[in-house]
Amino acid sequence: MNNIELRKKVHSAMYGLIKTNGVASPVEVLMAIGVLSKEKYEDWRHGRIPYLERVCQINLGKLSTVNYEIRAFARKNNLKPSWSDYRKWGKGNRTRLRFSKSGDDQIERMYATHYVSQQKVADAQERHEFQKRKNELAQTIAPKGLAGYVLRNNDNNILYSKVDDNHVGSYDDLKSVDAVLKLLRHGN
Repeated sequence: MNNIELRKKVHSAMYGLIKTNGVASPVEVLMAIGVLSKEKYEDWRHGRIPYLERVCQINLGKLSTVNYEIRAFARKNNLKPSWSDYRKWGKGNRTRLRFSKSGDDQIERMYATHYVSQQKVADAQERHEFQKRKNELAQTIAPKGLAGYVLRNNDNNILYSKVDDNHVGSYDDLKSVDAVLKLLRHGN
């Protein structure tokens, strides 16, 4: 496969992984483009193969091109780099795995860097903030009690019902949680 075909395959794999998972890693790209089999990957993860490049079905020059194109796609699409520590699976000493034949630190970092979509980062921050606000709401309600209301936390929703009016609702987003907190703090 020539470098143009390789570039297209890498960019297509990166696009698919980001669209599906919100994150892409060089190892996943190598598997997606058919350069690394799942079995060989698992052998490497279990420490049966000394370094990952040994079982890839293209030469070191092409692997360098793959890594270059992964970084180019990540820059072009404003993906956030995130280093991952790859450790041996299974029993025994969980030693750090080696990716490259040379063991060069810069090459090792390239292989161990995952690229995350900014949307996935924003979604995770929003979920964290929502959970934090829900916890604050529960802590605010618990000591005061909420006369005439029955509340329960149900996964990502705080459900409430007013006993006398048969009013039932759900606080399932950050704005409604903030509204309840304001009501409880200020009484209006």
